[in-house]
Amino acid sequence: MVRVRLEGLPDEVQRIADAMQAAGCVLERSREYPNRGGSGYVRLYLDCDLHEEVEDDD
Repeated sequence: MVRVRLEGLPDEVQRIADAMQAAGCVLERSREYPNRGGSGYVRLYLDCDLHEEVEDDD
C-alpha cells in the first residue's frame, strides 16, 4: 500500500483522484484539506494498491 498526496486546484485534484479511483487502485480516499496561506490549493490523500494481476518488472 502506498499513500499518495495530491495537491493542486480543487477541480484538478478531484479529476485526478476520480480517475485513479476509476482505475481501481484506490483503497481509501480522504476529504479535501485547504492548504495554508489562502493559496486556493487543496490537498487530498489516497491509499493505493496495485491489482494482483500487475507484475513487478524488478
